[in-house]
Amino acid sequence: HPLRTSAKAKLFDNLKSHSQIIRRASLELLCLPWMELDTTLEVLKYCLATEKINLNIEGEKERIQRISRIGQGLRLNNPLSASVVSLWLLGQLKVNLQSIWAPSVTALKLLADNYEDTVWNTILVELSRSVDEQEHFLTPMWLVSRKDIIDEIKESERTWQDPSGHKLRVTIARWATSQHCLNSVIQVCSLIIAEDCHPFRHF
Repeated sequence: HPLRTSAKAKLFDNLKSHSQIIRRASLELLCLPWMELDTTLEVLKYCLATEKINLNIEGEKERIQRISRIGQGLRLNNPLSASVVSLWLLGQLKVNLQSIWAPSVTALKLLADNYEDTVWNTILVELSRSVDEQEHFLTPMWLVSRKDIIDEIKESERTWQDPSGHKLRVTIARWATSQHCLNSVIQVCSLIIAEDCHPFRHF
């Protein structure tokens, strides 16, 4: 079914999200019978059980143990299961808990020993996406649109001990005088007002 195929693709992609809420909700949906993922259900449930562990000091040890078991003892009997685990492990590398990073990398390495193409394709896609996002955000539109702004700071005023002060002033000036930035602010304010005025907002 096209709808189910589209939903699964999006949910699989969510497994490498930095958000635990998104990863957990996506795993719960993928475990539903409607998704028809019987061949990977064991792996999905394992990742879901691991995701339910609290991301704090108390749950740290148990999460590390379960991540380590993925590369050592968890049965992966098809490339789709390997792809699911690879995506989920990439998500663990985005978690703000440094102690689980090394076990996640080790698990990916062990997983690649048996499913090299699947794992490396997953990693390369994520790396390519990261590069594209960096190129997109390196120079924001509000800065590009005002590269020609005239800096009116006098030379005598640039004798600050902090050399970044002058750059900060120029950046703020560009941001404050950019039409693109003003349009963005107006759009955000409009959304806030619309949300506040929603008829069901206060119920």
